[in-house]
Parts: sequence; structure tokens; C-alpha cells
Amino acid sequence: MKTKLYTFLLSSLLCTDALADNEPWQNPQVNEMNREPMHAHFTPFTNEANALKQRALPADVRFDVNPATERRITLDGTWKFLFSKNNDLCPKDFHKPGFSTRKWSKIEVPGSWELQGFDAPIYTDTRYPFPPNPPYVPADYNPVGAYIREFTVPAGWEGMDVFLDFEGVESAYYVWVNGELAGYAEDSRLPSHFNITKLLKKGNNRLAVKVFRYSDGSYLEGQDYWKYSGIERSVYLYARPQSRVKDFRMTAELINNYKDGELKLDVFLHQPKAGETVEVKVMDRDKVIYDRKKSITSATDTLFTQQQVFTNARAWNAETPNTYTLVVSTFDAQGKPQESFTHLFGFRTVEMMNGMQMINGQAVLFKGVNRHEHDPHKGRTITVGSMIHDIQLMKQFNLNGVRNCHYPNNYAWYELCTEFGLYMVDEANIESHGMMFHKDETLANYPDWEVPFMQRMSRMIARDRNYSAIVTWSMGNESGYGKHFETLYDYTKKIDPTRPVQYEGGGYNSKSDIYCPMYARIWRLRQHVNQRDARPMILCEYAHAMGNSVGNFQDYWDLIYKYDQLQGGFIWDWVDQTFAIKDENQRDIWAFGGDMGFVGVVNDSNFCANGLVAADRTPHPHIYEVKKVLQYIHFEPLAFTPNKIKVTNWHDFIGLEGYTLRWAVECDGKTVQNGEMDFPKIAPKNSANIELPLKALPADGKEYFLTLRHSPSTKRH
Repeated sequence: MKTKLYTFLLSSLLCTDALADNEPWQNPQVNEMNREPMHAHFTPFTNEANALKQRALPADVRFDVNPATERRITLDGTWKFLFSKNNDLCPKDFHKPGFSTRKWSKIEVPGSWELQGFDAPIYTDTRYPFPPNPPYVPADYNPVGAYIREFTVPAGWEGMDVFLDFEGVESAYYVWVNGELAGYAEDSRLPSHFNITKLLKKGNNRLAVKVFRYSDGSYLEGQDYWKYSGIERSVYLYARPQSRVKDFRMTAELINNYKDGELKLDVFLHQPKAGETVEVKVMDRDKVIYDRKKSITSATDTLFTQQQVFTNARAWNAETPNTYTLVVSTFDAQGKPQESFTHLFGFRTVEMMNGMQMINGQAVLFKGVNRHEHDPHKGRTITVGSMIHDIQLMKQFNLNGVRNCHYPNNYAWYELCTEFGLYMVDEANIESHGMMFHKDETLANYPDWEVPFMQRMSRMIARDRNYSAIVTWSMGNESGYGKHFETLYDYTKKIDPTRPVQYEGGGYNSKSDIYCPMYARIWRLRQHVNQRDARPMILCEYAHAMGNSVGNFQDYWDLIYKYDQLQGGFIWDWVDQTFAIKDENQRDIWAFGGDMGFVGVVNDSNFCANGLVAADRTPHPHIYEVKKVLQYIHFEPLAFTPNKIKVTNWHDFIGLEGYTLRWAVECDGKTVQNGEMDFPKIAPKNSANIELPLKALPADGKEYFLTLRHSPSTKRH
């Protein structure tokens, strides 16, 4: 081991001076060229009415592009495509105007090329799909995808800045417009924006993209999941006035004993002009409850700051996800609307107090699950409808939280979790599991890798920080522990003091506000309580749901319900990462590692099939065990009194008034007595005894069963 470590250290040190000569895709210090700074996600419309019209649409169509009311068009669809085994075999001048693509294939964007007949997807757990030698990747087998798409700039965009938005491309890529380099980017799970205004021409324009399957970025994307390549999320073209909102940052917390809401808002302006106006509104449903305007006095007037207290604000939490709408609009000097966008948010406060993570003053129990973005046909490319279905299923099975394992998700996911109510752990796209965890092996201790570590964390925060659903930042997964994580922690706490920061890799000795181990045995939960660590224990992964599993789930939760400092965890994991294909006999099967592509492809077999639900979201049997253990209302019979029941309310915020209890006595499969009643008022995390109006049962030696069911009554809504 020592020989291996010293050799690797020497190799890394010798490589340091040579990095400047590397291509960007083999240089960890170069991860972008001409890429716009990351900003919060928002979609500008031509005026407030159009923005609010889109906001009012049902969630499954709200995120669709509407060129009639927003200056944005989608470039999704059919592109021309050429697959090459490596960079040397890819035509060097394919991006130039006039290059013929007549013999090229066609490919659908978004989508991984491995799922469209080019090369094979690879499933590995801990190992890289190539021999590790950071920052280098194989030269002989590193497939390259060349994409071509032609487009026309819509009429009416003259005089505006035009941008390309790639929402997610794996793993590194160059972009050209009309033969000119527009930029370069890495980080497969966050968007990249390029200003292409000066590269455009009237009429037809040619967009060319060159994607590398492997790059230095692949060393930070070694997650337990399928390895794909290509343009995996949507591509947009959009136009903005030269004078515009550049970014916005907001916090919406509860104050005054969590009764009132306090909004703090910074709106950053790009090239403002004297006489222009910025307007900020807050809406409670359809009612405007706040409206402020700012007149721009000069080109240096680039920040619009607002702070406002809203008395008796409706609080946001996973049980009652009350939301408000922020509306930001800009007007020119003549009062003509320039742009308007909306943002959904809720008032909620996240704090670390007395060894617990508190939300709105309550030590919540995280009944969470880890979720990969996965579709049984398109892999990482998923739809908004699929996201909504996942949330609905999670809520139906008593889950209240999700960990984005192990990377930032599609932007729509964040708004949906805010709207429907799920606590979220947002995780940076950092996992170098294949380098293992020794302090001398982990990339977290190599100076050359501080830049990509920081960029992946800081860009995630910049895009996602305004979403109320996010209650915890995660610095990544299974990458050992080193100084880069300490740097990330300090940066995150400085830029966003409103949320805790966690990372599993350092155990008790790491900079982490939460002790968040994975697969801790039950005795370790007891140990945590007894050793008086000042942090809560929230399992980032546990109850591995592979096969016929989750059998001791109740044992975990018996302890979690007992000790305040144990606040739950996130089950591994939500969905089987398998594919619906036909085998050689044309039978429908669920394919896992080794079933896709060619024989002999490196794989870790069926270890990707460990979900609570199948890839098509059919619930597995063990999810019903999870639902039972995590139910919010517990019943306990009182000794010698069959008609008296102790009821415990394990909600964090909701009382039981408005819930209906339905009961039935059954014998030999037949109902002999039944009835229903309203629950008494039982506050969250409190208990009370209730008495059922049972009639005396005959002493006939038969077995009688009392079944209790509860549901929200129509009165509650």
C-alpha cells in the first residue's frame, strides 16, 4: 500500500507543472471557457401578465416553453450526430460552416447516446469505468460525440443579448456557433450559459457541440449509477434586454416566535439605465400583499434591496407547504414592460439548536429517501410528469424528504418539492469513490483539485439557494475527507448561514453540522445518543432496499422515536435503476449492469436494483413496511380495555383535528361491528386516549380483530 501511495503522490506532483499544457478536458483547473457566471434559475417573460399566466398553469405543463410570451425557444429534438471511438477519430473541422453531415446519424436531444444505439451504458458502483490516473483519461477509448443543429433567431430579438443554455451535458464539451468557439464546460449536472450574441447572423445559424465521454470531471462523477454520455437535459436559446435582472437572492424566514415572515431580497441588475424601473411584488395566491418600485438613477445603480415583514405569515413545511409568489418586473424609461419573472417560495426557518435540526422551531423527523434521476427507457433524461409522480408516491407512502443523490437535479424538481412539500438535501456533484478514501489518495487533499471542488459547490448554491424546499446543503458523497471539504464548508457557511451543511465522509471528525453516517448499525444509533455529540444524527443512507429487505426498519424507528437527537434518515433508495428491454427470446425483462450493450462490458451486476419502487414506479412489497413504520398516527391498545386506544400524533406540525377514524371488528373475514368518529384535538408529538363505542362480543371462542383506519376528513379541506 505504501509503495502505491508514494508512487501515486510522486506521479501527481510531477503532473502538476504539466497541467497547464493539458487540454481542458484533462486539466482540473480549467472547467469552463466563456461560460456565464451561475445565477439563480428564473424564466423571464415579456410582461407580468404573461408570467402570471404561466405560473397559474398546472405543474405538469407549467415548465413548457411558450415562445409567444417568453423570449425562449427550445432546441430539443432531432440533431445530426457522429460517434467516434476517440478524439483522434473525430473530424477536426466538423464545427466549421459547410462541413457535410449528409452521412451522419440522427439522435434525439435530450438523451444519452448509449441509449440510442451508440456504445454501451456502464453501471458501476465504486470503481471508475477506466483505469484511474487523474487527471488523465484513456486516449484510445474515450468516445466523442459530435452534434450539429441548425436554428434561426426569431424575429424581434434584434438588439438583445442571445444566450445558449445547456441544462446538462456529460461529461465535458465544446460549443461552436457558425464555426466560432462559443465556450467549453464541465459538470454534467448543472447548466451552462453562453452569450453567443456576437456569433449570430441573420437567417440560418449552425450550432456544433463536441462531447467527451470521459474527462477530468469524470473523476468527480463516480457515483453509484449508470455512466452515460451526451446532451442529457434540455437545450434552450433565449434573448434578454441588455439592461436586465442579472440575478436575485432571497431568504424568507419566520421570526417573532415563528409567527411572522421576513423577506430579504437582493435584485442584481446588468447595465441598468437611468429612468428605468424595477418592481417587486409578493402575492398570496391571487392577492398582491406587497408592491415596491425602484427608479434607476444611473448605470451604477445595480442593486435593488428589499426587506419586509409579513405579519401572521402562513408557514411552509412538508406537512403544510404554504407558498407565496415573488414577481420581479422591469420597465424602460417610458414605462414599457421589459421583462417579468416569478418565483415560488415559502416562509420557513432552519436552525441547529440543542443538538437537533429544527424547522420552524420543531425538531422534525426526516422520513426521507435517496432519489436518482432515472427513467426505464431514457435513463437520466426524465420528464416533469415523472417528477410529479415520484413526489405523489413519496407522500402516499409517508415519506417527507429527499436527498438528491448525488448531484443537483433538473431545475423543475426544486420548485415541485417546494410546491408539494418535501424536505430536500441538495448535494454537490462530487464523488471520487474510485480513488478510495485514504487521506493520501482522496482528491480532496490534492491542490490541483480545489478549483473543481469549489466550482461544483458554489455553482450549485448560486442556482438553487432560493428554493424553500432545500433545508440542508451536502458537499458531496463518498470522496474521503480532506482539506477541500473544509474549504467548501467554510465557504458555504459564509455565503448561506441559513442552512446547515453536511458531509458523511469525515465521520465525527469532519466539518459537518449533522452527523450523517451511512448504513450505521442500530448499536451506533444508541452510541451517538450516549456519547453526547452536539450534532443530530440523520442517516444519509440506510435500510438498503434491495430485494426482500427493510426487515428491521421498525427497530431503527423505535430508537428514533425514543431519542430527540436521532432525527431519521434517507433510505437507499427510491427507484430501481433498471431498463425495460426484451431479452434474446423477446421476453420483457428489467435489465441491470451487464445486460446493456456488448458482452463483457465492465459492470457491477444488479446492485443498481435497490429501490422501494420498480423503474416504472410500481411499488415493491417492502415499501408497505416503510409506510407502516413511518405512519404519522400510532395506535396502542391499553391493557384490559379493548375499547380504549392510546393515540399518538407523530406529525411535526399538524394536529389531528379534521382527521376521521374508521374502525371495524372482524371475525372469520366478516365485519361484525364498525363505525367512525372524529379524532379529538391531539397536538403534534402528543398522545391521548380515545374510547371506541364497541358492543360486547360473544364468548364463543372465536378470534376477533379490531382494524383502525384514519384519513383526512372533508372538513379538513
